[in-house]
Amino acid sequence: MIPPKIVLDNGADILVTHNLKDFQQTDLKPYNLRVLTPGTFIKEYF
Repeated sequence: MIPPKIVLDNGADILVTHNLKDFQQTDLKPYNLRVLTPGTFIKEYF
């Protein structure tokens, strides 16, 4: 699945979502995006 336009237009490095099944890491590699659940994001960055 292609990441949402707002993510791409604003240069995000991380996509935070519970919807991991629709945003596979291999699909996001060309966009240099990581996909994380909210819990993982909080653990890694706070």
